[in-house]
Amino acid sequence: MNKQVLIASAILATTAAAQAATNEIIITAPRVQTLIKNIPGNPTIINDTTLEQGGFSSVPEALKKKAGLHVRSLSDNPNRMSVDLRGFGENSHGRVLILVNGRRINRPDQAPVNWSQIPFGNIDRIEVVRGAHTALYGDYAVGGVINIITRRGETEPETDIDVRVGSHGYNSESISTSGNLDGIGYTASIGRQAADGYRKRSEYQTLSEALSLEADITDWLGSWIDYSYIESEYEMPGGLSEAQLKQDRRQAINTDDDSEERFHTIAAGLGFYPDEHHQGTLDAGFSRKEIESNFATFASFNTWTIDTYNLSPKYVNSASPFDMDNTLTLGVDASIDELDITLYGDRPQTIRNGSSEVEKETAGFYVHDMLAIQDNLILSGGARFERAEYSIVERDGAGTVLQDTSDTHDVNAWNAGITYRPTEPLKIFARIDQLYRLPFLDEQILYAGFGSGFNKDLKPETGIAYEVGFAVVPSDELDLQCTLFRMDMEDEIAYVFPNNVNLDETRHQGVELSGSWQALDVLGFYANYTFQQVEFTAGANDGNNVPLVPQNLVTAGLDWNLIGSLHVLADVAFTDTLYAGGAVGNSTGTELDSYTLVDIALRYTHALEHAKLDLFIGIDNLFGEEYSPTAFDFAFTPGTIDSYYPAPERTYKAGMKLRF
Repeated sequence: MNKQVLIASAILATTAAAQAATNEIIITAPRVQTLIKNIPGNPTIINDTTLEQGGFSSVPEALKKKAGLHVRSLSDNPNRMSVDLRGFGENSHGRVLILVNGRRINRPDQAPVNWSQIPFGNIDRIEVVRGAHTALYGDYAVGGVINIITRRGETEPETDIDVRVGSHGYNSESISTSGNLDGIGYTASIGRQAADGYRKRSEYQTLSEALSLEADITDWLGSWIDYSYIESEYEMPGGLSEAQLKQDRRQAINTDDDSEERFHTIAAGLGFYPDEHHQGTLDAGFSRKEIESNFATFASFNTWTIDTYNLSPKYVNSASPFDMDNTLTLGVDASIDELDITLYGDRPQTIRNGSSEVEKETAGFYVHDMLAIQDNLILSGGARFERAEYSIVERDGAGTVLQDTSDTHDVNAWNAGITYRPTEPLKIFARIDQLYRLPFLDEQILYAGFGSGFNKDLKPETGIAYEVGFAVVPSDELDLQCTLFRMDMEDEIAYVFPNNVNLDETRHQGVELSGSWQALDVLGFYANYTFQQVEFTAGANDGNNVPLVPQNLVTAGLDWNLIGSLHVLADVAFTDTLYAGGAVGNSTGTELDSYTLVDIALRYTHALEHAKLDLFIGIDNLFGEEYSPTAFDFAFTPGTIDSYYPAPERTYKAGMKLRF
């Protein structure tokens, strides 16, 4: 199937994976419970039923298929994938804020999120809010916000046992349980995921455990506590040249590169509800990431400890002045990231090359208001003021201080929006956002063996974003959405040897079409289409495309209830051509080919007396497409891609889930 047919089909269908009607509650966009129909935007909700029925093995897989997002990686490890919203290419993960129950899990450096931090079997829903939300959430929330909300304790106890197997030695086992014991809600899980990997030296293994408790202390005071621990090991096979790719796409270039990670997270909070018009929350958290990275290819062996402290008090006033519904939110986000890294010249860590103590302290105050001028006309707006201070103490192998310095950034953002519902099925909206992104620690400061220095000339990214759109739900069976967006960015940050620099202006603009259609009682469709034109608008690369951003993205699928409890699932995903990372000059020979992936599965559900059994079997990449989702042009040989990261061809999977 060619590109034009896929795109035309998506436009004509205008159906996608928005798994909720417009009267469903969403908490991400305004940072307080709000009806979707009142929000100036088109969020996507992926609920637990969709996650269960889809046979997904990770959050990125669900985001790709059901929300139509661009997902790419350097391997087939599902926990090491980058998610892109609104076309940011390299380091796109740094322009998408990832939350778990409203708490950010993005790392302060350039490394992407390790998705194994999220107990997949415990997810209640995933909220995807596209577009800039810096005024509400601060750093990272440039292209969008993804909030993963986990299950909380229910009155009736419920336990899930989930077992999955697949190609290349993939296996996953987990058990999760939730319930309520004498007024204390609980959710607990433990799991393991492992695989040999598609390529040589791409083996990975992850162990995870999580526990959440919540209880009402009084009629007006609630409390909660969440704990999780993740242990992850994975190998890194490295990128292949074009000749190596043709010779053997499964070979490894890095014969001794690997990493081990241990993540500890604990968070607790209090909720205050003195009356129906006033509420407040106090949320605090601590996480420690212990990482050992062995890049034998570069004789670089590093140990990292990243400690993060968060404190977020919030107050919400829903009093109604002048008989108009109004919700005012005031809050503070304060965080401290402390990163200690030690560099060694050998794997046994006997040759000490140096160390760095890096710190980032941020404090931001925000205000947001939603005012219903009429029942069907809602105005919203807000602002944020934030200060970030960076500091480093760097030492050589003998302990001599090489640099001891700091720098501060003061940034601000604001937004305004309008939502109009001329009829109950139709929502029309518009919004404008001024945004920013603070530099990663290792963008602002070189400390991890790739040089030394504090780049005080580096400025935060800034921009202004616009979007307009509509959503229409003419019936319970049909949900259609359309969003037009434009984002003018200044000072985007990228690495240009030998340092990180602010790039010339770029423009991100396009259209997103989405919706879902339950055509018959036994047949449902979904599809997403995104057209995005992302290019430089000034400087030497004026008119060139931003690398690693496809112009067209299409996902579509169906769920056919074949007979009884037997369902056929089919998904198709098309990714357009794109330029390799680093290829800002858009030279011939640095383009990655487009690819189309078709997945198919059978799902069977059987109700037992006190339990439910779900079985599935499936084939991903049914037609065995050979493709590389990621590649880089390091300019070693002009006009060629230096490093390809191939993905698996046809793979098989099967699984069983028992709920009782």
